[in-house]
Amino acid sequence: MNNTAVIHNEWNMFSVKEILSSPLRDFGSFSLTNLIDFVEDGVPFIKSESVKQGFIDKRNISYITKEVHLKLNKSVVREGDILYTKIGALGRVAIYDGSLGECNSNAATVKINVDKSRIEPLFFCYLLMSEPTFRELEKNIISTPPRINLGDISALKLKFPTLSEQKKIAKVLSTVDNLIDQTQKLIDKYTAVKQGMMADLFSRGIDLSGTPQSNKNYGQLRPSYEDAPELYQETELGWVPNDWDVHPVENVSIGGFKNGYFKDPKLVGSGKKLINVTELYQDFGIDITTDKVERIIVSPKDFEKYKVDIGDLFFTRSSLVLEGIAKSNIVRNLPEEAVFECHVMRLKPNKEVVVPEFLALFTGMPKARSYLMSMAKQVTMTTIAQPDMVGLPTPVPSLNEQQAIVEKIDAIDELIRKEKETVEKNKNIKKGLMQDLFTGKVTV
Repeated sequence: MNNTAVIHNEWNMFSVKEILSSPLRDFGSFSLTNLIDFVEDGVPFIKSESVKQGFIDKRNISYITKEVHLKLNKSVVREGDILYTKIGALGRVAIYDGSLGECNSNAATVKINVDKSRIEPLFFCYLLMSEPTFRELEKNIISTPPRINLGDISALKLKFPTLSEQKKIAKVLSTVDNLIDQTQKLIDKYTAVKQGMMADLFSRGIDLSGTPQSNKNYGQLRPSYEDAPELYQETELGWVPNDWDVHPVENVSIGGFKNGYFKDPKLVGSGKKLINVTELYQDFGIDITTDKVERIIVSPKDFEKYKVDIGDLFFTRSSLVLEGIAKSNIVRNLPEEAVFECHVMRLKPNKEVVVPEFLALFTGMPKARSYLMSMAKQVTMTTIAQPDMVGLPTPVPSLNEQQAIVEKIDAIDELIRKEKETVEKNKNIKKGLMQDLFTGKVTV
């Protein structure tokens, strides 16, 4: 087998084994895992799933005792070690920055140390991340779960420019990575702000009493219950503003919950469209597109019964998916007539009482999810049935206040959306740069 990743033709070729400062280590035998008993505090343990592409996710770190750490002496991780995943999610690579002190890891991860007098570690990481390198390693994948042997990694041949060029290329790519990281931190910040904002909006609402001229708090959150208890009433949802109603969710709908259409596989092929809503969840609404739906034959009577309208809310019947309910379960575009299928339930909001987006946002709140999950029935899997849903206590402010709440959340959603677009744009720039820099199309 060639074991050569096709990179820049004028660079020098070396096998991974030739550029190492110490032999590859895969952190010992899996038989040693019976020693591992995770504790609340101790020596950080970096699982392979914590190794992401270019960084180590420190939010998902476990801990082992110092005694176990000393026994697992092959798996010690120190600052500057390159970690590469070789089992399961293959090919993720990151340099440990030492911020957690001396760590440990598992047998699904390879520790790589390169000769820094010849190889820039960050350049080497980017080289491992490149598509040609991963495609070459893919040829050696064996077993289930997928794995790559140490020997195949050692034998992999890669092309390297001069050390000076390596550092320049690494700097270019790391600059883009830093932009991606900064933008992702901004997304995380906005997301945290949104969560706190939603908790306040669905408990305190927005004060629309009087006019902007007569009410200095107009358009802002009401004072909290602790600051102004006279403004609140106690309900099934806790303390909510006095002028809010609280109703079972079926009372703010037209006809309550409805299960979808049970299709006959023999009839698939032509006719109206069947929407598999569980596959159509998007960030900003259910996107009904031709390539994501099936065509089935539906009688006029059934079509009328199960047809989909803009503003309909859909709930998957698996409670596991209910965790993801948010505004995304609203049908926002409907290019063709369609019906919905049996794996979901539809709720048609009564728009004279509730703004559909407001209701969808509420169903994603922790209180609503907690209620629905507590009503889940254990069948072959955890599921939600119509009778479980109907009693969900739902806040009902005035339509104007509901719309104002939706607009507040829409505003921060738009900020998040724009930053996500920036992340994707920079990821594409990085991908293009890697292609250009590693093939010699662009030189530094």
